[in-house]
Amino acid sequence: MSVSEVRRLSVLQIDADELMSSSRVFLEDTLRQCESKLAEQEAVLASFIRDKERQIEAYRAATVAEIERFRRVVEAETAATKAVVDAIRQQIKRQPHIDEPASFHQETLSSNRQTSSRSQLIVQLATAMLEQGRRPVRRQEIVERVFACDVDLPSTDIEGLVSKALARSGKFQVVKRRYWFAGEPFPGDEAGT
Repeated sequence: MSVSEVRRLSVLQIDADELMSSSRVFLEDTLRQCESKLAEQEAVLASFIRDKERQIEAYRAATVAEIERFRRVVEAETAATKAVVDAIRQQIKRQPHIDEPASFHQETLSSNRQTSSRSQLIVQLATAMLEQGRRPVRRQEIVERVFACDVDLPSTDIEGLVSKALARSGKFQVVKRRYWFAGEPFPGDEAGT
């Protein structure tokens, strides 16, 4: 081997060493970048999981609150329904039986006639108010007129009594919480709704 060949081999060895050295630097740099990217991805995943866990907890809390509100509403409605059931049972107990004396039935019929005449009086008062004023009236106005006429009514729920009497008569319609004659266009409303 000649000197020139030895020098050439030396130069090639140096070039190979430099290439390996630069290749190692490249690999180490690539490794650091990959490790950095991995850490970033793990942080993003952890943050995503924490956010979703907070959302789940907030949703759970809202759902529990909604369940509680619904439970209270249903319990109130159930209590009201039970009260109605109890009241109906009491009414059934008070209803005449077949074996009761005829005088009891006559008293009941007399009471029903009074109720019917009271309902007729309420209907007459409402009719007069509508004809006089030529405008729809609120239930409260009719109730005030009933009180003003000093009508003896068997109920403390006068508003309910007025509503029932007017509804059962079939002579009135209710539009926008006001009473008007059934079958007639509602004043101020050309469509008559």
